[in-house]
This record gives sequence, structure tokens and C-alpha cells, in this order.
Amino acid sequence: MERRPAVGPIEYLAWLVARTTRSTSARTAGQYVESARLAGHRRRSPWNLLLVPAALIAWAVLWYAMVRALAGVYAATHAVTPPMLLPERAPGILMAVGALFAALPPSLVVANYCAALVPAARRVFEAEARPFPDLTFASANRGLLRMAFVLTPAGLAVGLIGSLLP
Repeated sequence: MERRPAVGPIEYLAWLVARTTRSTSARTAGQYVESARLAGHRRRSPWNLLLVPAALIAWAVLWYAMVRALAGVYAATHAVTPPMLLPERAPGILMAVGALFAALPPSLVVANYCAALVPAARRVFEAEARPFPDLTFASANRGLLRMAFVLTPAGLAVGLIGSLLP
């Protein structure tokens, strides 16, 4: 008897997002979890560690730029001088969290491109992705861009709502 992987609410949500953005070919959440676990075991090279700082730096820079822009909107609509980075309470929380989610997919794309600039890392990534056609450099970035078309405007909308709150 074949044992199916356990699918929790987070895994199910990830599968729904992947299906919505058409970044997976898995028909069920169980198939998605199984393929994600197999794909996770493929990353054994130390070159994969290059993705972590690249993603975190890009995420921080994009988040800061978005928060600064939202703070400018807040300052303009509330006649606040000098403009503060984040206002207190609900407006600041909405601006910070909205920008955090809005900056995530673009920062992951930037990290992929930065890591791919290193020829040795790119060769290793391509070799690791060979058995997984859904996880090549191009398909991974395509999926991240699809996610960005949903998550970035939604996050910016939440941040904009926060910047317009009193």
C-alpha cells in the first residue's frame, strides 16, 4: 500500500497558490508535497547558500524602498513633516507588512539572477534541476513572476490602505 505524504494547511495553501499561478503540474496537494520534498533533497551543493544572502539583501532593499514610498504617501496625505519612516499603530503595521509581502517575489527573482551570474553556480543549478523540469532557472523565475503579479499588487494595496489611514 502506497503511503501518501501528510498535507497540512500550509502545504495545501502553497499548492493552491502554485496551481493558481500555474507554476506546478501537480493535480493534488499530495502530489505537490511529494514533488516538493523530492526537489528539496536535490539541493546539496554549497552554491545554494549563495541564494540566501542574495534573497535577503534584495528583500531588505526592496522592502525599504517600498516603505519609503508609502511613507511619502502617508506624509503627503497627513501633512506630516518631517516624514517618518513608519507611523505608529495600524497604519505602520499595514505599510510594513504589505511592503514585506510585496517585495518577496521580486527579491527572489533578483536573487536567482544574481546567483546565475556566477558561472560555476549556474552549472550546478542546471545539473540539479535536470530531473525536475518544473524547477529549471527559467520555469522557477516564470513561477515567481506569476506570483509577483498577484502578491506584489496585493501587498502594495494593503500598504497603500495603511498609508491612507488616519
